[in-house]
Amino acid sequence: MSVPTPDEIASLLQVEHLLDQRWPETKLEPSTSRISALMELLGSPQRGCPSIHIAGTNGKTSVARMVDALLTAFSRRTGRTTSPHLQSAVERISIDGRPISPAKYVETYREIEPFVQLVDQQSEAGLFGGEGPRLSKFEVVTGIAGEKAGIIKKQADDLVPTDTVAVIARQVPEAMEVLLAQVVRADAAVAREDSEFAVLGRQTAVGGQLLELQGLGGTYSEIFLPLHGEHQAHNAVVALAAVEAFFGAGAQRQLDIETVRAGFAAVTSPGRLERLRSAPTVFIDAAHNPAGAAALAQALQEEFDFRFLVGIVSVMGDKDIDGILAALEPVFDQIVVTHNGSPRALDVEALAIRAEERFGQERVITAQTLPDAIETATALVEEAGTEGEGLGGFGGVGMVITGSVVTAGAARTLFGREPQ
Repeated sequence: MSVPTPDEIASLLQVEHLLDQRWPETKLEPSTSRISALMELLGSPQRGCPSIHIAGTNGKTSVARMVDALLTAFSRRTGRTTSPHLQSAVERISIDGRPISPAKYVETYREIEPFVQLVDQQSEAGLFGGEGPRLSKFEVVTGIAGEKAGIIKKQADDLVPTDTVAVIARQVPEAMEVLLAQVVRADAAVAREDSEFAVLGRQTAVGGQLLELQGLGGTYSEIFLPLHGEHQAHNAVVALAAVEAFFGAGAQRQLDIETVRAGFAAVTSPGRLERLRSAPTVFIDAAHNPAGAAALAQALQEEFDFRFLVGIVSVMGDKDIDGILAALEPVFDQIVVTHNGSPRALDVEALAIRAEERFGQERVITAQTLPDAIETATALVEEAGTEGEGLGGFGGVGMVITGSVVTAGAARTLFGREPQ
């Protein structure tokens, strides 16, 4: 991909500024009428290609990236849209595994802008039931993604099932009951983790883990996944079952195992327990709720052997801050609370008070900005390293930057990583 010019970056920022004037993604108005009207005006491109929809609280981006990598390994062209982004809005729309360029993002927005304005006018005039809001930022960006999806060719009929298949990960009983009721209403086939597919085994490996997966079509052994954490193993088997269902695999038809191995080996998931540096070790993780923080803590405890670990944390003010801190407390020797630059982030002083309630005052340090926090944490781990067996490695010292997708993305940029 060519390096974007300053003018292209400026145009991207201008479009993002326009989108940010709309309803934010955190403010929801539960209606599909506006986005349906927009898609109709665009020619309903979403109906022109087969698709895999991924929903849930945690793990959606990782599963989407795994599905993308598997389909690519099977020589299929892919279009992927995810939200939110880590570093740049262009990450939200990927074609063949790569984010579109800033120039293409701006070009596509300009193409659909007249249709967006038309739907805005219709909504404000009450055509969708009452005086409604303009399209939200999320709805507009989704319409960009839908428009670009038209380049993907429909696959051969014998490879794409015509029936809907609901692939359901592990759920608490109450959630499973709701999901299965919807499956019945939709007259869809269903595949459930630990029933029709499952993680049979996992071993920690250098740079990730080695998996044995039971798919819809059979057993897939010696699957190397270059991501850490038991939660990623479960994400992997969900992705595998989804791709099997997409291709119509079943009891009599297993996907080629070497291709599956190649697909999983190529998976990346930026911002998900991603190592940015060694000596000292620096990880980032986008955990932004208690479940995500618990998964991060479990992976750190089970797969690494740090003598001294510092957490750098900035959390959005509308999140379950106490739940996140409670999940992280057992794994961090010290915590540096900071601010990630977002207006939605909890201020440092308020976060410090909450952290001291969980960690104790002596384990909490404050830093007003993320760069300052990284500098402070680096000094702490380097001091601990000189007192022990040296820096980095599984038996050494390190830091983890977490608490929000924005926090992880800002840190990724500070360490010079390009958007993926």
